[in-house]
Amino acid sequence: MTTDPSELLSFHRALARGQRSFVGLTLPWNADLHGISLAGCDLTGACLRGARLDAAQLDGCKLTEADLRSASLRRAVLVRADLRGADLRGADLRDADLTKADLCEADLVAADLRGATLEGAAISFGCRGYAGVKLSGLTVRHLYSLLLMTRPDDPKVVLALESLRAALALPESEQRVLVQEAALIEAERLALHAEDVAEGASAAGAEAAGSAQVGGRHG
Repeated sequence: MTTDPSELLSFHRALARGQRSFVGLTLPWNADLHGISLAGCDLTGACLRGARLDAAQLDGCKLTEADLRSASLRRAVLVRADLRGADLRGADLRDADLTKADLCEADLVAADLRGATLEGAAISFGCRGYAGVKLSGLTVRHLYSLLLMTRPDDPKVVLALESLRAALALPESEQRVLVQEAALIEAERLALHAEDVAEGASAAGAEAAGSAQVGGRHG
């Protein structure tokens, strides 16, 4: 891939003018973007391979399908960032803040997330690289927060938990605790759903009764 170094200068100038959309942007390998503020920018499909984005502000940044292979994102703030389908192979995300970030379908093979914050982040089963991601800095509860939208008895969940356990080198006893927590959370979710259904049925019944009374008075 050949890129013109002047593209980096043009990018900085556009950013200074207040431009926020950089869809399909291609920057030179190893572009120095240390500490840059790209909060709320649209970088869909951007090629940022090898970019140095340490301590960058990427809150709410749209990085869907972006190429971030081997990029350095240490201590970067990616709160609520949209990283769906992003290529993060070999990326350095140590100590990055990925709170509520969307990593569904992202490729995390050989990425390093030690010390990263993933509270409330979304990772789908299409997200590659569970076993290849260094996760030693994460807690079991943080990891399970990535699987809340699924059923703990689903075969895919079992496989994902096994992969996560391997990545963390968790003993079998801790894996069992993780699955037990999953069952409890699933039970709570189902109970809340049942309450919502009951409330909906009650409201519908009251509305139907009211309509019947109105109809009776007009009859």
